[in-house]
Amino acid sequence: MDEFLLMLDGVKRMGDKYIARCPAHDDGRPSLQVSQGEKGILVRCYAGCSYNEIVSALGLNPGDLFKDALTEENKARYRWKWLHRRIQNLETTIIFFNTIWRMD
Repeated sequence: MDEFLLMLDGVKRMGDKYIARCPAHDDGRPSLQVSQGEKGILVRCYAGCSYNEIVSALGLNPGDLFKDALTEENKARYRWKWLHRRIQNLETTIIFFNTIWRMD
């Protein structure tokens, strides 16, 4: 679960569940609920995005959130995807500030 939560933005714990911004649509307010089910990670978007849209937006396959699929290899892949997203965000920030500060 921890590795999956790393892939999401705006994660907040609410009891035994989490809320986050849905990766499948432009989410200004957190609308994605994440919880641990008997057979794996459960996700529900209150804006109406489907399970397949959510996992696809994260670059995952529909079966990746089931306990059987949560291998160490997949957990490492989740961590890599999280790191890659953070690097992309940092690159975007650097380009933005470079454009602002550049006074040619």
